Amino acid sequence: FANFSSQNGPDLAIYLGNNVSGGVDVGALPQLSGDFTVKLPSGISINDYNYVLIWCKAVNAAFGSALLN
Repeated sequence: FANFSSQNGPDLAIYLGNNVSGGVDVGALPQLSGDFTVKLPSGISINDYNYVLIWCKAVNAAFGSALLN
């Protein structure tokens, strides 16, 4: 993530998906702004997904999304 910014919310996680309505959980959102790197869990390839989502697990909904290029 480069120049990232998000509002705070309950139980935010990073998801990878092929649409903006869900996907696979790759871990907790480590910070709300700045630059950071996320190590993907074993067996998950970023090349298999079209979107990165900030997912609010507390309400099971996308908090934000971006198309992967």
